[in-house]
Amino acid sequence: MRQGYRILPVYAGDVSGAASALYELGGMCVIHDPSGCNSTYNTHDEIRWFDQDSLIFISALQDLDAIMGNDEKLIDDVLEAAAAFRPKFIALMNSPIPYIMGTDFPAISRIIEERSGIPTFYVPTNAMHDYVRGAGLAWKMLAEKMLFKEALPGKLPESIATKSGKRKKAFTAKGRVNILGLTPLDFTAEGSVQSLISFLQEEGWHVQSDWALEVAQGIAEADQCFAEADDIAKTEEAFADSSNSVGKKGDEPKKRDGSAWETLLSAPQADLNLLLSSTGLPLAEFMQKKAGIPYVAGIPVYGFREELAQAMERACQSRQSIIAYIEADLNTEENTVAKAKVAAEESTVRKAKAAAEKSTVAKTKVVAEESTVAKVKAAVKECAVADGKSAEDVRITQEEASSAEMQLVLIGEPVIMGSLAAALEKITGCPARVFVATEDGEKLIDPARDLILWGEEEVESALQKYVEEVGENKLLVIADPMYRPILPAGCHFLPLPHFAFSGRIYRREMKNLFSDEMKEWMKLI
Repeated sequence: MRQGYRILPVYAGDVSGAASALYELGGMCVIHDPSGCNSTYNTHDEIRWFDQDSLIFISALQDLDAIMGNDEKLIDDVLEAAAAFRPKFIALMNSPIPYIMGTDFPAISRIIEERSGIPTFYVPTNAMHDYVRGAGLAWKMLAEKMLFKEALPGKLPESIATKSGKRKKAFTAKGRVNILGLTPLDFTAEGSVQSLISFLQEEGWHVQSDWALEVAQGIAEADQCFAEADDIAKTEEAFADSSNSVGKKGDEPKKRDGSAWETLLSAPQADLNLLLSSTGLPLAEFMQKKAGIPYVAGIPVYGFREELAQAMERACQSRQSIIAYIEADLNTEENTVAKAKVAAEESTVRKAKAAAEKSTVAKTKVVAEESTVAKVKAAVKECAVADGKSAEDVRITQEEASSAEMQLVLIGEPVIMGSLAAALEKITGCPARVFVATEDGEKLIDPARDLILWGEEEVESALQKYVEEVGENKLLVIADPMYRPILPAGCHFLPLPHFAFSGRIYRREMKNLFSDEMKEWMKLI
């Protein structure tokens, strides 16, 4: 059955993704549901639940209220909580029952905002999509509500533009960057934020805002001397009265760590957005449309840092967005010294013909003839498998390595796995492709090489077909350990746990993707 799951778990739901995205931003999230969505979220999908406070509430929807459409109860409960906690904003999230009943959340949001004076918006989740969709919607809806309040469509707000309409020149060597798509669902290992900030600082970038993991801590570590207090104050002033209009006069707001609200409001001042996962794509596209801020998709994983840094500089200068790990395939002269080679097998006959026509040893351009978008595939370096002893999970003997070129398949989120694939192609020389198992990744892949797969059955079928094409013992699959039971015979496996897929089960084995820890992991290939 298409999109059915009998062995694999599903990725974290859209409600969990939305709550995770807004967790540290100082707002109040209300999931309109009897109880299931919140317990699933805080039990399985949120590592910060017991260590860091956040205003995540459940409405405790009753059967009769759902059937009779008693929305006033929800409104009253939200207003009572808002008066007690004074959040920066209120986000309402849908779930299956009110979704089926057709609850009018946009109208409820307007009523709550009018009565409370607090900016309120609706995140259109329904628990039928994965975390990528939910987080992306949450950040986009927040940005639409809170950023660019004074801006006309396609224009810069006065606070971030000069009279000529041009963006203010950055005060750092290379520019100011927003970090987008940073949640513990994708980046779980301790120290991830610190490693990322260190990379950006070493490359000469000032972190303008962090969306949105360890927001206060990460920004505190970044250089703050370039913050423009006047611009931030102007943006804050627009909501100062509304934020203080709830609750008894003279009450002090309850303090919570990690909001760093002013840094988020200053996001439009950035010169570039760094897109770390597909969760941040809707926000990146929104900010590009509204403020002309380009984005670069990719993560600074070991073996891909130089390429990502170069892509960030080019995007900042050209004002054009770049998918760094796909562009890297088109610029292999910078990344490889080894000679290119394409196997002339039946499964790769198209590539072999293209290589023969080009007749070059430095680089082989492979044209995706069947694709409507002409893309050039990476030149494949001379295959070399690591000399060290392979891990038990990989089970690649030196005899097998010397007799065949290993093919790599990475299953998971497109930006993370695409960046890792580019790094592995560069380091090992083995051709790598990505099987995307999350939603909304179509714009972040190379359609001539990668696949979008829906459900367990499609993943099984694609892997089986690929094994038949390349032959037994020539395919290495890199994915969350939960994928192991559906692997076909004749392929090898290297686990890379993903919290959004397997939850806390393999948390101790999760890697800091931004650190040199990945260098040791890559030696297993």
